[in-house]
Amino acid sequence: MRRPVIAPSPEFDRLAGDTPFRDVIAIRVHASADAIFEALRRVTLEEMKVAWLLGEIRYLPMRLLGRLPHQRVRTPFLDTLYRSGTRILLDRTPAELITGSAGRLHCIDQQPVRFASRQAFDRFATPGYQKLFISVRVQPASDGGGWIVLEHATRPLSADAARGFAHYWRLVRPLGAFVTRQLLHAVAARAAQSDRQRSDTSPSVKEVAMTRIMVIYGTTDGQTGRIAAALGEALRGTGAAADVIEASDRAPGPDGYDGVIVAASVHAGGYQRGVRRWVRTHADALATRPAAFVSVCLGVLQHDPNVDRELETIVERFEESTGWHPGVVKVVAGALPYTRYNFLKRWVLRRIVKKAGGDTDTSRDYEYTDWNDVRAFAVAFARGVAETGAAVALTVNVGSA
Repeated sequence: MRRPVIAPSPEFDRLAGDTPFRDVIAIRVHASADAIFEALRRVTLEEMKVAWLLGEIRYLPMRLLGRLPHQRVRTPFLDTLYRSGTRILLDRTPAELITGSAGRLHCIDQQPVRFASRQAFDRFATPGYQKLFISVRVQPASDGGGWIVLEHATRPLSADAARGFAHYWRLVRPLGAFVTRQLLHAVAARAAQSDRQRSDTSPSVKEVAMTRIMVIYGTTDGQTGRIAAALGEALRGTGAAADVIEASDRAPGPDGYDGVIVAASVHAGGYQRGVRRWVRTHADALATRPAAFVSVCLGVLQHDPNVDRELETIVERFEESTGWHPGVVKVVAGALPYTRYNFLKRWVLRRIVKKAGGDTDTSRDYEYTDWNDVRAFAVAFARGVAETGAAVALTVNVGSA
């Protein structure tokens, strides 16, 4: 079937700006939009072996320099991107997902930049670097099914970065198109399989009334972002419409949403500034609808009454400083990504974890999140919002994020 005209994404065009380094790849798929984005989040390098091999060759110098960890072929591809510095700029799944990253993309050592927040990414303008924007979206087809569209644009941040990338672009564009098709075909295959399995899903999940739920989050090392994405995916599985948004001054408020889940992680005795400011601004609106707070911390792993009391105090300080008192506080264990920490942070956290009797091998990462528990919480929250208009009293806590 001939590819139709691909409709532009106004938000992607706004973020990427006017740059000649753009390309659009689209493939036909017979699967629902929900299944497509679920597959996108779960597809692994093992499902696109040629693309994985090309990536290993391309990024070998960066691995030898210690700038990129070794890729595990069974790790979700998006998780690999997030761990290397990619940030979610817009999550409107199952319609569109936009990500952003930065580095010296035309160099052998690309020097990927890791950003502590969306605001840091927006402000980044170092000469000699480029920003890469990627939009993945679904365009319906007239005869059923649809097209998975991946559009990418590279914006140089200086004249010399533009000149350097122009030469690289001639080589990387056809190679990138091949790798992108590998990714999209893997996503399409997984999505079609997921839809076939979903046809056998229990009616009790499908019968949840359509509601709109916001998941707004702050993340430092990426784990809370992944937890927020899992919450959104599980919420959509119940029939709810869910938007997953990183907290910032430009993030929308709760108006128009039937329920809100706020997720943030504990660092130095507090939560991300973007989350605190967003909650403080919208505290009155949050008080008028079902809302839950997901607190992310490593302390939950210690099972120590003194540490538990300290965590409760941190939540109480958050409530007092923002003026919001959530009816639900959920506690979930997160992750300990040693390989993404700088030397000082890795050394400090290893000492803390060793004292608590935890994992101390800094050559690898540890993930403690109980994903089934996270998904079960999202389903219970969605049902509570849809059926009673009030969140069920639950407790959630999340580890390093």
